[in-house]
Amino acid sequence: MSSTNPTINISPNPLVTPVTELIDILTNIVEIGGISVIESERKSNCETIVKRDFPNGITDFFDLEENDIQDLVKFYESKRESTERIAFGLTATRRLKGLMHWVQDCRRRGMDVNPSDVTLDYVNQSLINAHERKIFHDQKEVNVGIANPGKLTKERDWTKW
Repeated sequence: MSSTNPTINISPNPLVTPVTELIDILTNIVEIGGISVIESERKSNCETIVKRDFPNGITDFFDLEENDIQDLVKFYESKRESTERIAFGLTATRRLKGLMHWVQDCRRRGMDVNPSDVTLDYVNQSLINAHERKIFHDQKEVNVGIANPGKLTKERDWTKW
């Protein structure tokens, strides 16, 4: 009597596109529309955002900046019609920025951007990394400013700085 393990055949879903992958990521990670919103409404909100603003999928995050995410949030939250208005909230906005930083971190490291690799832990770590890079950059600017001796007016005054 031999035991055989059943095999699971997973066929690639032909309906999965970069856009649908990003919609799933936003639905699962960012939770746009608030936690208490019905999941179908949340998915509909994410579809609206992705189809309008990220038509190429997650790779559209390559050249974004945090200001772009903030502008996107303001655009959807300030719609006049309540049926078109999408509430993000602080958590969703931060997670969207974290997703942007995660995509850019992958690119910076020369890694492939694989939407199935996105986790909340990676998104949060990317936010922390971005904050640390900003602190380092700001400190570097301060150090450069301190080391600048100023304009040289006379050659004999050069050693006084």
